[in-house]
This record gives sequence, C-alpha cells and structure tokens, in this order.
Amino acid sequence: MPPLFPLTLSLYAAACALYCVAVSQALPPLLYRAARGCLLLALVSQAADIGWLCLHGQPPPTDAREAVFFISWLMVGVYLLATLRTPLPVVAALLLPVSMVLQVAARLAPAGAPEAHSLLRSLHVLSASLGTAILALGAGGSVVYLLLERQLKRHHLSPLGRRGPPLQTLDTLNRRTTLLGFPVFTLALVTGAAFLARQLYEGIPLRSVLARPQYVLALLSWLLFASLLLGRVTAGLRGRRAALLTLCGFGAVLAVLTLYYLRGLTGGGAP
Repeated sequence: MPPLFPLTLSLYAAACALYCVAVSQALPPLLYRAARGCLLLALVSQAADIGWLCLHGQPPPTDAREAVFFISWLMVGVYLLATLRTPLPVVAALLLPVSMVLQVAARLAPAGAPEAHSLLRSLHVLSASLGTAILALGAGGSVVYLLLERQLKRHHLSPLGRRGPPLQTLDTLNRRTTLLGFPVFTLALVTGAAFLARQLYEGIPLRSVLARPQYVLALLSWLLFASLLLGRVTAGLRGRRAALLTLCGFGAVLAVLTLYYLRGLTGGGAP
C-alpha cells in the first residue's frame, strides 16, 4: 500500500465534509478556501503515492487496480482546474465520494499479474483514464442540473437550490467537458482497437475477444457521447436532454471501468 494513502484519504474526507457544509448552509469565504486548500493537499499527497507506485514498478498501465487509482486522482485534478474561476462546491460534494470509493476499491484489490509494457498500452490506459475523469465532471454537473431544474419547476428550493450554480453554468460545464473529453475518449477507443488487432495478429482467438462485453459497452458510450456532441453542434441540444444523455453515456463508461476492475480481481489484464 502507498505510504501516504491514510493521510490522502483523510484529507479527501475532510475536504468532502467542508464542501457538503458549503452546499447545506452559507460557508464563509475563509472556510471555502480551506476546503479547496484541503482538496489540493489531498491531490498532492495522492500524486506522491502514484509516484511511489511508479518507482516500485506499479504505474497506472500496470493493471486495472492502478488505473482505477489513477482515475480517482485525475477526477479531482480536472475538477480543480475547471473551477479556478467558477467555484462549484456542489459538484465537488458529488465527485469526492466517488473518488474516495475508487481509491478504496483500488487499494483493497489484490495486485494483478504484471502486464507487458508497451507504448500502445500506456497510451490507451492514460487516454481512457483522462477521458473518464473529464466526462465524470460533466456527469456530476448533469446530476446537479437535473436536481436544480426539478426544484425550480416545483417552486420548492432546498439549500442546494438556493446556493447551487445557475443552470446555464452547469449546461456550459456539460458542453465544455463533452468537447474536451470526447476526443480524448476517442483516442482511447482507437488505441484499444489497435491493441485488440495486435492480439488477433498474435493468435488470440476472435471468439474470446468478442466475448468481452466491455468492448461493446465502450463503443456504446462513444456513440452516446458522439450523439450528444452532434446534437449540440447541429440541433442545439442542451439543458435536460443533454444532461440525461450525458448520464447515459457516463453510465456506460462506469460499466466498462467496473468490468475491467472485476477482470483485474480474477487475474485478467487490460485492455
């Protein structure tokens, strides 16, 4: 286990608690800065752990366990970069529990069998991880959008509704994460296809390749996000429909990640 993992998890938990307070009641600027500072310290602490793992022969492309741990770190980093100008504590309150669950799941999983390193494999894992993290931010914003819209329609605002960001801000977040995350996720899909083609060339039976449902789910998620992007560009798709389509696409992405994680538990590699 990485040496700083207990400290990292504690910092994430503290930051998550502060962000939840920010959503439920008015948070003084000093405490909000404390929440962001705590989250930044957690990010640095986890980065040190990832560096330690790399030095000990367990970089993110090694197996699904380390890829999941890396994704949990990227999700926080993407959130911090995206909210430099526009604070979105309610999105942080949603993303941080997910990130912590991924971290704990990664550390509880046994180490998988070492996989042969290659540039293609590394590019696939890194692009898939970054694409998942970017799209996770858009999915978090979509959840908040749907909750706020429902409250506005019922004219019954909870603390979330009173202190939440404007719907336009959340829709803009969805659009930007889709525009940025879709090309990265496309790169992951292309490199994954190239990796599979190389496996077929090396004599892996086609039946065993096609029997893996994660490939179908990955393609489905790509098609859903492609439809979202095309709809935004050509038909002005936005608001509730864009948020729902984002959640459907990210649900497929999470299913792919879960299948790879479970394969890692049984000794399977990735992609």
